[in-house]
Amino acid sequence: MAIRNEYDWVKNNIPKAPCKLFNFGCRVDETVEYFLKEGYSIVGVDLIEDEHLKLLTTKFEDHFKFYQGNFFKMDFKEKFKCIYAISTIEHCGLAWYRPTVQTKDADGPAKALKKLYEMLVPGGYLLITVPYGKAYPQRPAQWRVYQRKSLYELLKGYNHAVEFFGCATRWCSNKKGGFPLTQDKAEDYFAAACIKIVKEAA
Repeated sequence: MAIRNEYDWVKNNIPKAPCKLFNFGCRVDETVEYFLKEGYSIVGVDLIEDEHLKLLTTKFEDHFKFYQGNFFKMDFKEKFKCIYAISTIEHCGLAWYRPTVQTKDADGPAKALKKLYEMLVPGGYLLITVPYGKAYPQRPAQWRVYQRKSLYELLKGYNHAVEFFGCATRWCSNKKGGFPLTQDKAEDYFAAACIKIVKEAA
């Protein structure tokens, strides 16, 4: 689940169409259909396929390509100007959604980040959002919640910028927006960290 600001933040930071995007964890992501209607092409990957993704594959067959399965076992030769993952990285390596497909791995998020970064063209960028803050309801079987130390361990070595948004309700909602926070305030809040990682130009 993601708060309203995560979707809006990605929409505000995406390159202008026409552009081909890569979406990591596209199943529960309202931006897929939105961007397709706006003239973008998308390559998406997720452990699970649903009827909505099947519909989009048919409706936008020339502009949407979906791959179902374990991202770590896929080999993408194509490079992208922009890759994004809304509330997805924190699930990697927990083997909760599809334990028969996913491998349990404490370094899952770091490995996903590294592979996504390698799929960028020089000068391209990666947009990711993750749960952040001590007040976030921790559900360790399903996702990780980041705080200052763990977030910067994940981002160490990457050229990045981070924005934080708080959520007014206990559980996230796609319909309810949040509000900007400093990192200090976000640390003790129920928040989302929105991260832009830029790959050095050749």
